[in-house]
Amino acid sequence: MIGERIEPMPEELAIAHQGRMSYFFGVPNDHAFNRWLKKKMAETTGESQNMSRLTQLATVSGMGSSEYARLHSLLGVLRFAAQTNYLGDHGALEGEAFSKRMGMCLQKKGAYLCPNCVNEDLEHWKFSWFRRTHHLLGVNWCPSHRTPLVKVKSKEPWSKLPQHWVEQGDVEIDRSLVDALDPKSFESRFCEIACSLLSSRGPVDSARLRQVLVTRAQQMDLRISEFGNRSLVSDHVARVAETPWLEKHWPEILTKSHGTHLNSLDKIFSSGSWPGTGFAYCTAFTALWDSPEQVNQLLKELDGSLGALSKPEKKVFNFREVKYWHGEIWEAYILSKGNVVTMANILGMERTTLGSKLVQIGLPSLRGVNTLPAWKAFLKFEAGMPLLEACNSENAETSEVEALIRMSCARVASAAKTVMKARKQKQGSDKTISLDQLVKKHQCKSGLSKEIWEISGIDRVAEQAY
Repeated sequence: MIGERIEPMPEELAIAHQGRMSYFFGVPNDHAFNRWLKKKMAETTGESQNMSRLTQLATVSGMGSSEYARLHSLLGVLRFAAQTNYLGDHGALEGEAFSKRMGMCLQKKGAYLCPNCVNEDLEHWKFSWFRRTHHLLGVNWCPSHRTPLVKVKSKEPWSKLPQHWVEQGDVEIDRSLVDALDPKSFESRFCEIACSLLSSRGPVDSARLRQVLVTRAQQMDLRISEFGNRSLVSDHVARVAETPWLEKHWPEILTKSHGTHLNSLDKIFSSGSWPGTGFAYCTAFTALWDSPEQVNQLLKELDGSLGALSKPEKKVFNFREVKYWHGEIWEAYILSKGNVVTMANILGMERTTLGSKLVQIGLPSLRGVNTLPAWKAFLKFEAGMPLLEACNSENAETSEVEALIRMSCARVASAAKTVMKARKQKQGSDKTISLDQLVKKHQCKSGLSKEIWEISGIDRVAEQAY
């Protein structure tokens, strides 16, 4: 048992990863797991003292602490902003105090799951796992399937896997979520923004963030001071957000008088450099900007700019339904070989948003699919060959193949085969599609000119893919 390793699955919540390790290793309780982890850490590094649980889980999983925190914790929203003297990567060893305090924390009480995600996991992996995107405060719907999340009734939800709770019927449905989620609604935009914050490497400077928020609020003629005649940001949220969502997550906004300062939200505009909560920032972003795309561009500028920030340029962004992410995107994925930059140009999306979405639905880059031993071994494994045999036949590193298996959905093998087949076709065959045809087919979605397509090299990718 001690020699085995159970690595985290894509978007798996850290506390759920710990629970899944306990389940598969047959560790009966938290006390026994602590003893197991201490022994495992001694074998791996020779020490475990003063390490946060987040760092310990990263170490026994063979991952760096910062990478594990970025991919499996909620630090991206729990510690979205920080004062200048306390910046740095989430999970970094110099920030162990923050990892100890918040690394394993949740935003919502209890465990949530999406039945559709569970079914897809079982079909491809034969087991399921809890996702961190399902545990964001304010997110009531699965970001991938846009179906309502259900809550596990058990007081020890991490002791079993999601499919077990579904099979036992030990889940409860929120009966208030009866209508389909409008992709342009406040709630839907909030969900997109909150999910995108999870992938941040570290907190943003709260003082600089406040400057951006204040400027935007003043442009919208909103008041940032505690006293005055104009509407506050909290008043604006009351106007633009759906009432059922506010009743569930911001009831104090509905009960307060118009013009009354709400400390939990309005203070992020008026309290200097002191950071607010990630939930408050997400609410403000959703209320003050028109789309998640604009917010992502804003945060990108905030993270990379050393001087004054320019107003984010509005880019074309088409809200897409679930059927798009599980069907229509396939053509662009094949065409670009999973290259995020190329796909972002084709679809008219910001690459950070697209990259985060591709991770959620399990579509990795297909770079090197024709040449890399790991890809060849992966395809043999998907065809039914045992993993070790597939790796040995292609001289591939088992860890690299396992990484591909963890991050890929069931259709990736089909995509890889399609790209490999396309490469073998002769240039100029009947199946070759021209740049003009591609522009005509996709331009309505992306709003891009033919010149931009040519600059991005999409014409060359198209000829290879078809």
